[in-house]
Amino acid sequence: MAEVPVGVAAVDGQYSLTWDFGEGRGIALDRKDFLARQDDQGMWRMVDQVIEGSNDLQNWTTLTDPTDLTQYTRGSRILCPREVAAVREAREEAGADEAALARRLIRAWDLLDPLVTEKPATLDPAWVAASTATADGATSAAANGWRMFDGNTGTWTDTTTKSCTNTVLPTDGTAFTIVGIRYFPRDNAISRLTGLAIDGSNDSGATWTKFASTGTPVRGWNTVSLTEPVSFDALRISGGNGYCNVAELQFIVQAIDKSGSLSTWSTLPRSLRPAGPPTPGPRCSPPATQRPQSTTTTAPPRRRWTPPLTISAKRSPV
Repeated sequence: MAEVPVGVAAVDGQYSLTWDFGEGRGIALDRKDFLARQDDQGMWRMVDQVIEGSNDLQNWTTLTDPTDLTQYTRGSRILCPREVAAVREAREEAGADEAALARRLIRAWDLLDPLVTEKPATLDPAWVAASTATADGATSAAANGWRMFDGNTGTWTDTTTKSCTNTVLPTDGTAFTIVGIRYFPRDNAISRLTGLAIDGSNDSGATWTKFASTGTPVRGWNTVSLTEPVSFDALRISGGNGYCNVAELQFIVQAIDKSGSLSTWSTLPRSLRPAGPPTPGPRCSPPATQRPQSTTTTAPPRRRWTPPLTISAKRSPV
């Protein structure tokens, strides 16, 4: 393979690095893996980087999506590079077990947790009550209502009246900013969930405002999208003609990434803690000297690149 230059100049506002495998050679590319430069510049300069392939050095095909450095939690973006740095330091010691360190390095990527931006709201069973107990009286109105939120699609709320309510009324001041709804109908009575109203209240349930509807349900999970987030201190599902036979109901809220907070820091394994806690502020995510980003991107179906093969890693200057 041709020698790769150390310094790469910008062309048309972009940098590129080309590997030419030479006349008569070709490879089939399945995936690409990379490790960022081990300082703060390495993190930022890989943004929007792509891998391209060419058979003539003139026409290029983009093989991967741009690099996304924001897909992991702040905490894991700190932990993973710290572990990689520890492995590199251990490798310099006399008698280092390189095979064991290689396995440890592979496990370091497990520290990268995907960033979750939305999640089901956390509810307390004490906040929930259906409009009635079950018909046999064996299940109270509270327990009957909780069946809608118990995480089990094999159970469902079942009131004694066709038109019904199931109310979530927090007692500790909790409020909800809802960005969407997900629900799972009773599997053998799907049509009973047609047209139930989803309401919110900001006066502890004295008055209610409808902000969504179950619409026409299908078997399995259904999603109700909102045009914009809505905020309420109480929630309920109401009306309909099907005894509130909802197996699962989720109020989707925005998730806040607290993994890089000072409170989280104290729970880290001692071997992964820095000399002191991270400094709060805009540079805390991502901080300097963090994140040797390892990424795997699946390329298009195997394609044989015939000589002259060139793979180019391109990015915009910072």
